[in-house]
Amino acid sequence: MRRSLLPLALALTAVFTLLAGGSAAASPRPSGRLVEVVVTLPRPSLAAAVAHSRTLAAAARGSHSVSVRAPAAISYLRTLAAAQRTLAARLAVTIPTARVNWHYGVALDGVSVVLPASELARLRALPGATVWPSVTYHALRDTRAVASETTASPGPSLIGATALWGENLATAGQGDLDAWLASPKATHRDGAGNFVRWAHRQKLTRLDFAAVKWGGPTGVIDTETRWEQARWLLHDDRIVFGGEPISAAPKR
Repeated sequence: MRRSLLPLALALTAVFTLLAGGSAAASPRPSGRLVEVVVTLPRPSLAAAVAHSRTLAAAARGSHSVSVRAPAAISYLRTLAAAQRTLAARLAVTIPTARVNWHYGVALDGVSVVLPASELARLRALPGATVWPSVTYHALRDTRAVASETTASPGPSLIGATALWGENLATAGQGDLDAWLASPKATHRDGAGNFVRWAHRQKLTRLDFAAVKWGGPTGVIDTETRWEQARWLLHDDRIVFGGEPISAAPKR
C-alpha cells in the first residue's frame, strides 16, 4: 500500500510544482518606477450616452444627474465593463507587469492602469486605448519660491497686479495696496479684495483688504416698506443733490 501511494505523491508534487511555476511566470514582478495612468476606451460614458440615447433617457434625473440603478443604465454599464475586461485580458498578454486598478463607467469609459513607466509606450500602442498623462498638482504655498520664475497664470498680470506688486505677493506692501485702491486705475475691486483676503487666510501675505459690510436690506422688502423709504428719501434734508437738499427740489 505504501509503495502504491509513493508514485501518486510524487505525481501530485510534480503537478503543484508546475502550477506554481506557471503562476510565477504569469505574474512577473514589475521592475522600475511604477506609474498609474487613466486609459479610456472609445465608447462614451454613461453620463455622455444619456444625452444621445432615447433608451438611456429614462436613467436621467433632471439635467445634471443619472440614476445608475435604472435598468437601461445597468445594461449599458455592463457593456462598458465587458469591453474593459477585454482590455484587461489584452494587457495581461501584452504587458504582463501591468494591472488594472480602477474601473470607470459613469463619468468616463476607462480604467486606471498601474505599470512600469518603461511600458507606457507599449500601452499607448494598444488599439482603441487612449492613455492620459499623469499631472502633479502643487499647493500655492509650496510654489511661492518659484512664483517669480513662472508666468503660467495670466490672472495677476491681467489686472496689473504683477506690475504693482511683482510676481510674488511677498513684495507687496500695504501702502502699495492703499495707493492702488485710491487710484482711478483700481478696477475689479471685489475680485481683488476676495483674492487678498484669501491669501491672508492662507498666510501668503500680511496685506489687509477690509471687506465692505452690506448696509442694505437683508430680506424681501414689501410694498409698504418701499413707500416709506421713498417718502424718507424725498423729505430728508441730509440728502443733497445738485448743491441743495433734495427735499427743496421742485415737485412735479
